[in-house]
Amino acid sequence: MYSFLRRPAWVVLHIVVFAITVTFLMLGRWQLSRLEERQAENAIIGERLGAPPTEWPASSGPMPPEYTRLNLAGSLLTEEEVLLRSQVHLGQPGFDVLTPLYLDDASAILINRGWVPFEFDTPPVAPARPPEGHVLISGYVRYPLEKRAADSLEGDRTEVVPSVDLELLNRQIDADLKMFYVVVTAIEPEGSSLPIVDGVPELTDGPHLSYAVQWFAFALVGSVGYAALVRSTARRRSGLIRRGGARPPDPS
Repeated sequence: MYSFLRRPAWVVLHIVVFAITVTFLMLGRWQLSRLEERQAENAIIGERLGAPPTEWPASSGPMPPEYTRLNLAGSLLTEEEVLLRSQVHLGQPGFDVLTPLYLDDASAILINRGWVPFEFDTPPVAPARPPEGHVLISGYVRYPLEKRAADSLEGDRTEVVPSVDLELLNRQIDADLKMFYVVVTAIEPEGSSLPIVDGVPELTDGPHLSYAVQWFAFALVGSVGYAALVRSTARRRSGLIRRGGARPPDPS
């Protein structure tokens, strides 16, 4: 009844279906491994964000790990402010405001002060002006995704950047800029309603589990569908043989 499965065309089809099914299973397992990595990263990030903030030393100290909560004091210099483009808040396009905070030792830390709407496309953003003089900032540490210095013509000042490029910004401010930046969660004294501060980021597992379920479902559907194809083909061939008909042609 199933002798046709040994024919060359069917053997090739077996190999193709088997390879596709194994690939789907491997992709599902890969997504599960990515989920485990994401959960492990979230556990570390959550521990750092949940720890009490530390005072950042003005003159010395090791580079803080990413997502470490810091308290900083200094003066925000809006004249050296830049905008980070392609930022979205509640579905609305806009910019993040990046302002250097000058510390007591004349070094500086770039501060992401929050989001402003798209119409405020020229720094410094007047409606988002921070308090003057000494300010106290609470936030968490971030590092740029990549370290590179964007091209800039000599004498030109970049006002809108596609990414947080600390090496570029370090060339256009009058201080030694630290190679990390801080995302604000609170500032004292409080300023205006802009920029909008998101606070501590929400940690999620991402789409990895749903992707894994999809790949495993594809493997199951493919296997069941192929088994159904084999069984229906065998039944058709068996019925034709019982009625004395010719064998149906094999797939080629």
